[in-house]
Amino acid sequence: MTMRTRIRVGISFTLLFSVSLGLLTASCSIGGCSILALSIWPIPAIAVGISLLIGLALVPLGIWAARTGLKNFYTYGLALWVLFATLTVFAFRRIDSFLEWEVGAGIIALVILGMIPNRG
Repeated sequence: MTMRTRIRVGISFTLLFSVSLGLLTASCSIGGCSILALSIWPIPAIAVGISLLIGLALVPLGIWAARTGLKNFYTYGLALWVLFATLTVFAFRRIDSFLEWEVGAGIIALVILGMIPNRG
């Protein structure tokens, strides 16, 4: 994989996962998890803004983690996204300050993803 492809993959996966998990977190922020929470105007705007800032902060780590190849990002990256989505819905919303936990878990996940050997 060329350097340009690694940069594109790292940026796109990091920002896509960050924004989608941010919107999921926002939908679980009011009471239970409901898509209706995103119909209140400032909630999606704030969620996208904060998750983009967090995603941009994690982009260098995402580019570093992309060195192991596209197959690792497609398989392990999606598995980690499903894990974080499940944690967001069931566990993180029961914690008072779950944003710090999610960001910390995202950093750990990107480091683990970068340490997995290339599958070819």
